[in-house]
Amino acid sequence: MIAPVVASFIFAPYIAAAIFVIDIYWFIRTGTVVFGIRRTYRQMKREMQEDWWQRCLALAVGPGSLDPRRVVHAVLIPTYTEPYEILRETVRAIADADYPTENKVVAIITRETDRPGWENVRRLQEEFGGRLRAFFH
Repeated sequence: MIAPVVASFIFAPYIAAAIFVIDIYWFIRTGTVVFGIRRTYRQMKREMQEDWWQRCLALAVGPGSLDPRRVVHAVLIPTYTEPYEILRETVRAIADADYPTENKVVAIITRETDRPGWENVRRLQEEFGGRLRAFFH
């Protein structure tokens, strides 16, 4: 019964040292993550200024490469009980993207049991169907 009390006095410095090492590890790890997030955010902001569609059009189309005007992007959105507002913002961002309408396809995947999800997709098809090459459900 007295062993845990005695052991706590004997091993206390080792336990304190271990806790200190773990604290230092997590402090460094947190700093690394924060640094990485800030660097990535700055890079993302820089890249968002680039007109990528114009860069694609400026590419020389060779015999083994595809013409960027012929590449169709299909966006698959799996959902289950997502609110309409969230899905609307996702589809709106795709529809508003600086990319030709005839090259954008959206497919929303819902469960058969998610009847409200079906209604959300129907509303989205009505609102954004004309701004996409195709809108599947």
